Amino acid sequence: MNELQLIRSELAAQRRHALELIALGVTSDAYTVYLAFILDLEARRIASHLEHLQSRSDLTDASHRLLGRCARTLETLAATQARGSSAELLARLMPLVEELEALAESRYALADWRRAAHIDADSILEERRLRKKVLEQVHGNISS
Repeated sequence: MNELQLIRSELAAQRRHALELIALGVTSDAYTVYLAFILDLEARRIASHLEHLQSRSDLTDASHRLLGRCARTLETLAATQARGSSAELLARLMPLVEELEALAESRYALADWRRAAHIDADSILEERRLRKKVLEQVHGNISS
């Protein structure tokens, strides 16, 4: 597995983990912290993709509409965050970031993926630590 495959695999794993926890219907402080962490990562990924892709000259009209939709969603995120649940926000952001990644797939070099993914050893370990804490609460190993 090369580095790009590792990055893409970790992105998929983080999204899968978040969706699995959302499906469990957990309500705890650890769950809230975990979802806020993932939500922040996804918002940063969208911002990075937008920054890199908006200046490209090889995009179609549909791609430009996608970028515009993503930019509007990102702009309203802060206001929506105060009113909506992190799970609902993630449900809106994940498909957008996945569409951006599909658009980026044929246009990015490895360095672009490194920058846009916001994946490093610290973020991977933190995601796993926070997820483990939620799962421990779900299984009754620690108190809420």
